[in-house]
Amino acid sequence: MEIQNMKTVEAIIRLERVGDVRKALAKKGFTSMTLFQVTGRGEQKEARLDLAVGSEVVFDLFARAYIVMAVEDDKVQEVTEIIAQTAKTGSKGDGLILVRPVEKLVRIRTGEETP
Repeated sequence: MEIQNMKTVEAIIRLERVGDVRKALAKKGFTSMTLFQVTGRGEQKEARLDLAVGSEVVFDLFARAYIVMAVEDDKVQEVTEIIAQTAKTGSKGDGLILVRPVEKLVRIRTGEETP
């Protein structure tokens, strides 16, 4: 594995899209990932819930999935397209994808380290 040719792909998506995204990635051979459940807010409006007359609860943080993948440089475009196409609903709050360089990788089991 050449570290110089790797990036991390990080995606924040709607929880209800995680299953479809994982299936679409696996279908193309991308099965390694770390998945977190997080809360956050982007451009979408807060949700308001009327509990009773005169009582209102405002939700301004929403549950999302945070996916992190180490991907070879030449596969980044394919991975980001799969995630974007599969996670998209067309509404605010669909999420975002970040791509970052990998500076160093250490395999814990073997101690193998790449510069």
